[in-house]
Amino acid sequence: MVAYHYGNPFYRSGWSECKYGCDTQLVEVLRTVNPRKFDFVLFDACMMGCAEVYYELKDVTKYCIASVLDIPADGFPYASVMPYLYENAIKDYLESICKDYIDYYNYNGWGTISAVDCSQMEGLAEATRSVILSHRDNLKNVDTADLQQYGKVGNNFKGYAYDMVQFVGNLTGGTVPEEFMQQFNKAVIYTDYTPNPTSFLYRIDGNNYCGMGMYIPNSSTTSKYLLWNNYFKSSIAWYHVSGWAETESIWGN
Repeated sequence: MVAYHYGNPFYRSGWSECKYGCDTQLVEVLRTVNPRKFDFVLFDACMMGCAEVYYELKDVTKYCIASVLDIPADGFPYASVMPYLYENAIKDYLESICKDYIDYYNYNGWGTISAVDCSQMEGLAEATRSVILSHRDNLKNVDTADLQQYGKVGNNFKGYAYDMVQFVGNLTGGTVPEEFMQQFNKAVIYTDYTPNPTSFLYRIDGNNYCGMGMYIPNSSTTSKYLLWNNYFKSSIAWYHVSGWAETESIWGN
């Protein structure tokens, strides 16, 4: 079985309860309509390609296809990818779906895309927790301004998600632990981005692109980040499993 998500039904004034792509409401809907795992979930919606989303979905789908950037208005190139979506062995076609997406928007928009094995997200959460806790004293030294962040249109989207591997590298002093990368590569089956976007706002630094975003809580006391941090702590499972909960005394506001 497959699941397909278009748009974001959870937006509310000034804030989205689907900031990371989905929350427990979506997960419960998917679990209700199909008690077994879906073969895949494809998000034709902006900024769903984040660790928080993939972790929430790990119990309801095998694979997830999503973008960590805004998706152009045309959405996925269904004329080319639709046949893949009907294949029984969807894993064999995940790379083809991603490549068709990038080919469609190169020179004709912008884009990032990833295919993720959601069964590996528990292991990635453990690997992330290990890195964060063993380098907790460095958290205050990581300047998010130095990280590639996704969601370029307007200030309301800034700060939603930063490149996950780049963050780990900065936290650990420049070298990403081998154990972390091994688990990360098990989770991210394939990822790519448009090397020639038509919008400068969506130009990707390929040297610091891993295909998965992650929210980084911070000590800012502006209303925007207070709201985001509070929602992260109260509603997102990733907060509790990835080490952020145990380091709140360092970054908390």
